[in-house]
Amino acid sequence: MGTFPNSPSVNDTTIIGSKTFKWTGYAWTQEVSTSSGGASATGASYVYTSGSNLANASSNGEFKHSSNNDTISINQSDSDGTSFADALNGTLTTTGRIGIIFGDSTVERNFYYDSVTLFSGSYTFTATGILPNISTGSGKTVTLNVYPDAPAQSASEYFGFPDGTHAESIVTSFNGQTGAVTGVSSVNGQTGAVTVTGAELSSSLTISDPVGPDQTSNQVYNQGTSLEVIIRDMLISYQVPDVTNISSPNPSIIEHNATISFTTVDFTKSNNSNIDTSVDGHVIYIDPHAANVDVSFTHAAATSQTVNVTVSDTAQIVTSNAGASGTAKSSTGHKLQVTGQDSQGSSFERTESWSVYFRSYFGASATTYTSSNGDDIILEMTNSILDADSKRTIVADSTSADTSKYTYLITPTCHYEAISSIVQNGATQVYGAFTSAGEQVVNDIKYTFFKSNTPGAFASGDSLVVS
Repeated sequence: MGTFPNSPSVNDTTIIGSKTFKWTGYAWTQEVSTSSGGASATGASYVYTSGSNLANASSNGEFKHSSNNDTISINQSDSDGTSFADALNGTLTTTGRIGIIFGDSTVERNFYYDSVTLFSGSYTFTATGILPNISTGSGKTVTLNVYPDAPAQSASEYFGFPDGTHAESIVTSFNGQTGAVTGVSSVNGQTGAVTVTGAELSSSLTISDPVGPDQTSNQVYNQGTSLEVIIRDMLISYQVPDVTNISSPNPSIIEHNATISFTTVDFTKSNNSNIDTSVDGHVIYIDPHAANVDVSFTHAAATSQTVNVTVSDTAQIVTSNAGASGTAKSSTGHKLQVTGQDSQGSSFERTESWSVYFRSYFGASATTYTSSNGDDIILEMTNSILDADSKRTIVADSTSADTSKYTYLITPTCHYEAISSIVQNGATQVYGAFTSAGEQVVNDIKYTFFKSNTPGAFASGDSLVVS
């Protein structure tokens, strides 16, 4: 291979191989010919270095990226000392791109350039864009690929005919018009204004797989139908995916310390299968007191899906001192979530929650309350309710009229720590007919026991509104 002469003068030229180079006063640049080209060269091994204001690549295998001004400098020889100059000389046609691939990656980082200079075996490129626009990976080995654009061509080379001849000049007159030719006055025997008809079907077409809202299965487009009509029928707005019909493995309202248990979750994706073939996501059981259960899935759009998710969890409002004064009345921290993304990059999410409540009790018992028998009294209660609201209506049964039994209202302390009213049958205030007998922890829940002052205090069917 030839070498560049020493001490050239400005505009001196030299020929190396089949290429002509001119000295600009500071670098050799290739003279752009009118021949076609643009062949790429790939596979050279280099070491990528990034930083600010880096010097030219003066050693074998150097690829330097000055990230402050997005210039790159590449040595003419790769890491093995093999000359890559022939490929790099092809970039002197002024535009193109340089691609590098890190290790075994399949992603190529591309440097698009619009000017190249050659100096002492170092090619310097001015980048007009970098995709992806990052400068990480300094010090790593890369594979270098070169993609120069084809050099400029003359009009006679662009306009060729089947017999191998070329047009020698641009048309400047047509049907008597001279200068800039702005219109055609006749085509195929038509004169005056010429109308060009759009493409049409040369034979009938039957639709087997409709893709648009205005197409149906086995629909027939007759010969002569405009392609514009068919394309318009195929147009459909992109449908953002959504999740519907998540199965409810357990009732949505559940008692503190009860078990949430299931092994599968069923749901349906709503976006059209012709728009997006698959979605990727996760089914997650969110446990506010322990590790979440996370199962990934991939399945077709617009289809039902069953995902195996094994969950057995104790529903809790708080982990300790439950029901104590000042703690929450309820919790929605236990959740089932389906989330993910379709191939268009659109995200979807749907969440179902369990409302975890404390249970309240109402009924009559012949047992007199002590500080240790609260659980025995609760077992005798004939009415109970799961609710976060401390205002509710309770209906007495026949046991409340039994003159041997006291009526008890047993509530989690966090609910009824400030009871101010108990109204009988919508009219009579009977708050004073109860006395707080004490507080006691039963099954990890702190309860307040309200006891009627007398046995047989209420008739069967009496309603009590507590607030």
